[in-house]
Amino acid sequence: MPPFPVRHILYPLAWVAGVVATHWFAALPRLSDPWVWPLGLTLGLTWGLVSVVSWKAESANHPPTAASRWYRRVASFSRSEGLRILLTAFLCVAVAMAYTAWRANTRLADGLEQNEDNKVTRVPILIVDLPEKVDGGVRFVGEVQAFAQSGQFPKRVLIDWPGACTGDCALTERFVVEPGQRWRMALRFRHAQGRMNPHGFDTVGWLFQQGIRATATVRGEPKRLDLGLDLGLADSDAWRLGLWVEKLRAKIRSRMLSLLSNKREAPVMVALSIGDQQGVSAADWKIFNLTGITHLVSISGSHVTLIAALGAALVSRLYGRLRWRSRLLCERVPRRLVFVWAAVVVAFFYCLLAGWGVPAQRTFFMLVCAAAGLSGRLPLTGFQAVALAAVFMTILDPWAVLSTGFWLSFGAVSVLIAVSEQSPRWARDAGGSRVRVLSWTLGRTVAVATHLQVVMTMVTMPVLAYLFHQVSFASLAANAWAIPWVTFLATPLALLLSGATLLPVPDQWLMPLAWLAHEALYWSLWPVRWLASFEWMAIEVSAMPLIWLALALIGVVATLGLPPSAWRWSGYLLMLPGLVYRPPAPLPGAWQLTVFDVGQGGAALLQTRSHTLLFDTGWRFGDVDAVSRVILPVLKAQGIKQLDRVVISHPDNDHVGGLATLQAERVIGQLLGSGVPEAQACRRGQHWQVDGVRFEFIHPQDDCAEKVLSGAARNRCSCALKVTGRWHSALLPGDIDEIAEGQIIAMSESTGLKEHPVDVMLMPHHGSRTGSSQAWVQWSGTQHAVAQAGWHNRFGHPHGEVMQRWQQQGTQTWLTASDGAMVFESKPSGLRVISLKQKRQRYWHVQGVNPVMDALK
Repeated sequence: MPPFPVRHILYPLAWVAGVVATHWFAALPRLSDPWVWPLGLTLGLTWGLVSVVSWKAESANHPPTAASRWYRRVASFSRSEGLRILLTAFLCVAVAMAYTAWRANTRLADGLEQNEDNKVTRVPILIVDLPEKVDGGVRFVGEVQAFAQSGQFPKRVLIDWPGACTGDCALTERFVVEPGQRWRMALRFRHAQGRMNPHGFDTVGWLFQQGIRATATVRGEPKRLDLGLDLGLADSDAWRLGLWVEKLRAKIRSRMLSLLSNKREAPVMVALSIGDQQGVSAADWKIFNLTGITHLVSISGSHVTLIAALGAALVSRLYGRLRWRSRLLCERVPRRLVFVWAAVVVAFFYCLLAGWGVPAQRTFFMLVCAAAGLSGRLPLTGFQAVALAAVFMTILDPWAVLSTGFWLSFGAVSVLIAVSEQSPRWARDAGGSRVRVLSWTLGRTVAVATHLQVVMTMVTMPVLAYLFHQVSFASLAANAWAIPWVTFLATPLALLLSGATLLPVPDQWLMPLAWLAHEALYWSLWPVRWLASFEWMAIEVSAMPLIWLALALIGVVATLGLPPSAWRWSGYLLMLPGLVYRPPAPLPGAWQLTVFDVGQGGAALLQTRSHTLLFDTGWRFGDVDAVSRVILPVLKAQGIKQLDRVVISHPDNDHVGGLATLQAERVIGQLLGSGVPEAQACRRGQHWQVDGVRFEFIHPQDDCAEKVLSGAARNRCSCALKVTGRWHSALLPGDIDEIAEGQIIAMSESTGLKEHPVDVMLMPHHGSRTGSSQAWVQWSGTQHAVAQAGWHNRFGHPHGEVMQRWQQQGTQTWLTASDGAMVFESKPSGLRVISLKQKRQRYWHVQGVNPVMDALK
């Protein structure tokens, strides 16, 4: 049979577009909405009418009449103008949206009851995934084995267990956590929450994609349950395929790490084998991102294809020797069908073992499409196989489109298909001696690989710049070296070692293979690490608007689609506007204040036309801090490579924790602060003016900022910075208390410091009762007051009385835990206020009840 028409790719693309469109809703459409049924019926009836009219016109054999001429005219219009195709595409969009909304509503129903939020409940838990080792404990996904059906608790919960371990435990760690275990745990359940910052990661969306609707923390000492003996639990879970695979992955990881005994590349080898990237350090990820080889150190389509091809080749070879009643089986069923379906089976089990990631799923579904097309003698083009694979993936998991890996994976393979279908001028037959043929074949292979790599580098450049705000000039050389060595040497050895770990043989027998596999990967990555040392080869770019990304992609498509010519490569020039884009700066006399959502901590970025100031750097816990997680992505997206001034209000961890990372990543013009040894001490009266904006410290009034204080005295000595522009003003007071507030009020009354009310203020001490006195609230006359506090923090910030005090004054109050990061833009037309949570609201951002805000309603 002939292949599908190319236009039929439109239908899968329409399906994917419908899935994507549904995820942009702030609230899901319901059947009770007044516009749903009329729109669906209208679209269905129109599509049916056009189809019936076209069919009747095509089947009419009688002489033309007025009615038949009308039928033929409509049918001719539907064929020539594509009306029927367009309606079918719209129908695909509508069905995809309805299906996705149904799946999403089902998942939303599997949530945590409001009265269980932040409460401790003892429930039985089944560990269903590979536990992750975190600072001081273990994190894993558990299934609630009771009460889940009643609607009190969701089925899947992300659990933090302090004091537990995943393998070799220290003497202080008594609990070893493995997949398949059942425990009775006292858990403090909480609604799934995440920070919301500009250019930041949507944690709640990622949890929703994984089917996780709540988080929990272990309290007390859990009790291990014997399998199937408690609460009448059945033993059927022991035969679940997913659970069995997770147990297998845990066994492979544990033995591989034991064989490699903490060698340099041990975590990367585990990632190459089973897709577990938990052990890969942040430093290694930075190297892989700088050199653009991240796709090589994770389970990609090439790994799945390699394993599937090897397994299928073995099965096909054995199948070719089998007989039935003196006849070879390959005479009954062709070997090529056995080969492709064996590849599908092998790929399926390996994808499960590798964690069922997006690139692995894409490869598996493409193999399924190819096998089905070959079995039905229905040849598919590469683009049709890619489009159908995307449809299958989104049917199975409508939230796959939320991951960047989905678009990068399908985009990369589409580019490879487009390039491979072209016929370069040097792709011709060679003749002559064997040496000449071999030389020509080798040269052609190198030329093809180089051509593909250059094209892939240029094509992915605008996308990676848009997503990660970075362009790497080392990626071409790094990939040229690493792709053949990692793909054809290091990865097969790592996979061979992972398979050998399942054999019941002593570790000593596997040590030579482990050493060989590690050395192969080490020397494959050594040149890459050397290239990464030249940090100037990776440049940061600002976050380009979607219009410039679309222009760059148009240039890419034009370059790939136009006939070969010298002018075709000029399409890449359309990338330049996006790569050189810089966000517009405030006008002279104006400013922009970004109050970050850093949880329980403080950090704010203030920008004028040519001046950038960071007030506090947030928290630090172990190897993670607010600068690397929250602030640095914003600085990259804004194109800020140097901070003119950094102010540390006081040396509490939640305000100074990220300073070391900031100093390592950015140039700091002047460091000021209170109680920070390396900083210039702040003091009342210090001021400077730039771009028509005045910066002035209004506290502390003595030399306490030069001392090392503790407790309340350290908070009281916080730097308080006032920013006064041409149209609006802001006040950043740190963690000052009522005593410091009284000093500022008394000084302002004697000197006339406060000439007009403050427009924006950060609540002193995160909205604690130690600050925001009635006198302070009345003195400031603030229009907007922001409390930087974490959700359900142990300090109870902000306090309900404080919030009421501000609101009774007529102040608009904001809480970063529920409103996300806040952006205030001072403009001649007025003060623009942006809540990131409201701006990026999606249907999965279902809020739990904040006790403070709920009490104020």
